[in-house]
Amino acid sequence: MNTQDQIRELLTQERLEAEHQQKNVLIRATESIEAPIEPVVSEEARELLTQERLEAEHQQENVLMRAAESQH
Repeated sequence: MNTQDQIRELLTQERLEAEHQQKNVLIRATESIEAPIEPVVSEEARELLTQERLEAEHQQENVLMRAAESQH
């Protein structure tokens, strides 16, 4: 396996991991919306979901940047 193939495989794994994390964030968001609302808990849940979403987006951006860099 050459270096390009290894890079491509690593980027694919990272992309799949980032997509999996985003899916988990969406599942938790859906569950929190459907759950009975308690003001204190729902605010904490919103903050946690926002933080997790931002982290997942950041990871996805990193994967895309590395994929673009490996193409050059």
